[in-house]
Amino acid sequence: MTHSWAQRTALLAMMLTTLPSADVSEPLDRTSGRSPSEVKAMLQLLAPSRGASAQDTYLARVRQYRYLCGVPFETLAFNARQGELATAAAGICARLGKLTHAPERPPGMSDADYQLGKDGAGQSNLFSGRTEPAGCVDGWMDDSDQNNIDRVGHRRWILNPSMGTSAFGTEGNYAAMYAFDGSLKNISDWDCVTYPTRGAMPVQFFGARHAWSISPNLKKYVLPAQTDLTVTIQATNAKAMPQGEALKLDYFHLDTGGFGSGPAVIFRPAEFALGQAGTYVVTLTGLKDKSGAPVTLRYSVNFFNLPQITEGAEGAAVYTRYFQARFDAIQAMPNQIDQVEAYADFVTQEYLQQADPKLRKAAVKSLSDIIKDPVLKREHDALQKYKTLLVFELQAGTAKDKLVAVATGYRDLAKAFKETRAGVRAADDFTRLKNQLEVPGAGGPRS
Repeated sequence: MTHSWAQRTALLAMMLTTLPSADVSEPLDRTSGRSPSEVKAMLQLLAPSRGASAQDTYLARVRQYRYLCGVPFETLAFNARQGELATAAAGICARLGKLTHAPERPPGMSDADYQLGKDGAGQSNLFSGRTEPAGCVDGWMDDSDQNNIDRVGHRRWILNPSMGTSAFGTEGNYAAMYAFDGSLKNISDWDCVTYPTRGAMPVQFFGARHAWSISPNLKKYVLPAQTDLTVTIQATNAKAMPQGEALKLDYFHLDTGGFGSGPAVIFRPAEFALGQAGTYVVTLTGLKDKSGAPVTLRYSVNFFNLPQITEGAEGAAVYTRYFQARFDAIQAMPNQIDQVEAYADFVTQEYLQQADPKLRKAAVKSLSDIIKDPVLKREHDALQKYKTLLVFELQAGTAKDKLVAVATGYRDLAKAFKETRAGVRAADDFTRLKNQLEVPGAGGPRS
């Protein structure tokens, strides 16, 4: 981990906010006109890196879903206080042995811990039996079981356009994500949030028994009673024209609760052969605009299978824009040690080879030029050794003898490069592992 949370968030923001997006005046925001190859490329860029922490993995998966559904994803960041609340929420559920957003006080819990757990549970999405962050996000986005389909509330919180920060926490078999953030201001005008999304929709991010949902922007629309709403899903032919009868629905409901951005129309086809591809037209009638005029929302969902898509020139253009924005952001960094770390990370990025080759060449030259300074050269050398040790620690798992070797490596690096940033980190990691290995049964490190 070569950057602090603040540094990584700032860098990601600079990288992504410069990417061009679809015209926000389109009815369903930034999803219009995206091809499957563009979507595939961007999902790969947003995926967590190998060995990513639980927080990074969680945020990466949420960003992928938010990107797909056309809501702001670029600057979604970790919030430490929200991390405490999410962890406390999972903790109090574990103590009680059940999921609850309004927990009673467990025996022996202090006033402070109870208040933190109670606040966290009341402001978080919760999960039991699954604690892997990406899997939890997938489960919350599904939200179509008997207990949740009537509101798909977890999904609506994840896709809330105004969510700017979040965090993930676990304890035992319980997990939580902080969901109540609304810190993102100056959101571009939006019409609806839909899942599955309008346009290109990978089948890997949906399921045949997932409920479909539409959350209209209540600044634009007036919701009627459910009896005045009608929704249909209809397959299309090769010319993208609706054909045949609309799919029979086995669920239809208007939920007016305040989850996420507000009310949602929830519906599901009784039999839906998701398969690997297919385009469907969704039509919602019964809405009215603020003047009282009737409004019909109609959009197409183009399901496709990610592995079958060849990115080609369109995907290469996405990679080039992404990495060009990142390169420009690195060059604008005021701190040279930050630049050294960022360049070193940049030139090893998995998908950089898919971008314009000139970008990697320019980055290698920039790194070579900056480490001509002996002080910065030592920072770079220490960083490379430190990153190697991070990989070794990940590979060590819970094997005590291997962790001891890693701890020794951290200690030696801290001594040899004590004046460098990586040396300071290595000293902290040595202390962490030393203390952990001295605890009976502690095993390997925890994320």
